[in-house]
Amino acid sequence: MPLFGPRLDRPSAIGDEGRPRATSLTIASVVVFAVVAATGWAGGFMRLTLALGTLVGLFTVGLSLLNRERFLALFLGQLCYVLGGTGLVGFALLVLLLAPAYGLVLTGFALALTGLATTWADVADAESTKTALFQGGASFVSMLVWFVCLIVVAGTVLALWTFLTGPATSVPPTPSLIVFLFALCVTGVLVWLGTRWLPFRQLTPRDRRPRLERNLGRFRLVTAVVALVAFAGIVVAVVAWLLGGFDRLYAALPPSSAVFGGLSSPFVLGPLLLVGVAVLATALVALALRRVTRPTDRRANQLLAAVVAGFAFTVLTIPFYFSVVPGMPLLRVVVAVLLVILGPPALFVAGLAFLGGVTVGVLPDRAGGPAVASAGMVVATVGAGLAGVPPVAVFACITAGMVAWDVSAFGLGVTADLGHIPETRRLELFHGVLGVGVGIVVVAVLAGVDLLRTAVAGGLVAGPAILLAVVAVLLLLIPVRG
Repeated sequence: MPLFGPRLDRPSAIGDEGRPRATSLTIASVVVFAVVAATGWAGGFMRLTLALGTLVGLFTVGLSLLNRERFLALFLGQLCYVLGGTGLVGFALLVLLLAPAYGLVLTGFALALTGLATTWADVADAESTKTALFQGGASFVSMLVWFVCLIVVAGTVLALWTFLTGPATSVPPTPSLIVFLFALCVTGVLVWLGTRWLPFRQLTPRDRRPRLERNLGRFRLVTAVVALVAFAGIVVAVVAWLLGGFDRLYAALPPSSAVFGGLSSPFVLGPLLLVGVAVLATALVALALRRVTRPTDRRANQLLAAVVAGFAFTVLTIPFYFSVVPGMPLLRVVVAVLLVILGPPALFVAGLAFLGGVTVGVLPDRAGGPAVASAGMVVATVGAGLAGVPPVAVFACITAGMVAWDVSAFGLGVTADLGHIPETRRLELFHGVLGVGVGIVVVAVLAGVDLLRTAVAGGLVAGPAILLAVVAVLLLLIPVRG
């Protein structure tokens, strides 16, 4: 049993590639969280640290949900993964550009918190990362497609609205006819698509289904013919207009000019387009309900979730980032657009870097979380030293990284030797308390050495002291590991 919370260990995670035991992971998490909070408070950037923790939580929840199979879980996972991940990457890059030293600190904290959180969620492995990269890439492509489609639709609607609501003299009969044929073609296509997905067959008694399918096939054939005839009419009308055929028609039949001019009236086009949009919208709702309530294969649910999430990102992402980015309105818009365009690719590159580390053996698969957490605390140590954070906090950062690595490595060794079934809490607690005690002694000794150094040569830089901290912690952890 872990110290708190449910047991997250999987019995199949046995061997060198398994996860640390829950008690060891709890100790490592408490140490890292405490040092991150204390350093943020001592350095005066506690609010940024809290914001970072929120983004890490969103990202981890999304990464966990992307390993599920149901559509709703995958859709929510897409939202949390992309919003949290792009926000996390954008946050780190922005702080690195504005204040490199503090950017290193917060980037290290982000790596440490993400490593531990993903380890608890059991998604700090190559397989989960590949799944997340596939779904994140699919949602990004879907977002771009939706964005282009919405721009085209919005431009078309705006042009039609301007055309239809202008003065009566500004709507010549020939363009009015072309607009009507275009609306008729669009309505035919929308109705043809909608009738494919509406649940007519499911709502019809079984003995009447053959007749329904015949009638529905004829109706869909009629809608397809109407759409094709309307499209052909547009081509013919444009050619005749360019050749002057309509001028001769209006001269021979003057009432035709008034008839064609009335075809673009909102009272004609409004109901026509409303029918097509209503049919397609109802069909899409029915299709989504069937997908949600009917179990399908995982790949189909992943693609559907990516398409729906892409639409949600297109509509909601820029307002979301605009609301959380501080600064002037123009700066908010610029940063929000950059996050939307560059955030998902940057997140994809970060995932590829993790996979590359696992492939070349730098990071152990299924145990990469503790390794990333320890590396993050080392990065935070370098940034804290450059940012002028109190030396005690700097020493605590490097010590927390080494203790987290040692405790997690011990937990992995216990898993490899005994598996997850035997009760090993006392053994893990003994080693964890010993490691934390050694870390506290290291911080106290190094703080005293730094105080003495400051008294003797207060004007010198603290770089040698930081190097001394790293070497001392590594040396003092040797007897603990032994």
